[in-house]
Amino acid sequence: MEMFSDRLDKVLRERKITQKELAEKIGIRRPTISDWKKNGACPTIDVALRIADFLNVDCRWLVTGEESEKVTLSQEEKKLLAAWDELSQADKEEIEMLIDFKNKAAKAKTVPADSVG
Repeated sequence: MEMFSDRLDKVLRERKITQKELAEKIGIRRPTISDWKKNGACPTIDVALRIADFLNVDCRWLVTGEESEKVTLSQEEKKLLAAWDELSQADKEEIEMLIDFKNKAAKAKTVPADSVG
């Protein structure tokens, strides 16, 4: 059965984040992460929430392995989010501008129903 530490390790590997980096970012000691694995334990809820927020993952999934009922992402969406996380801030801003441009262009092509003769 997959445990909290297994799911955490998986996300850290995917994101290329070390346990040391995670510990520093969320304000815990690095050995604490190793202790979870040794003991098969989960962190306190406040720490689990900080981890989930930092890694941008569903806290319910991280702690229990169950996906939240509110958000279910397709594999394609997960892949896009993972790729997004790897981008620089400048690249993210450029992509956001492109998306805005494409959305405005698509809306401009739509003719309102009351304007059709």
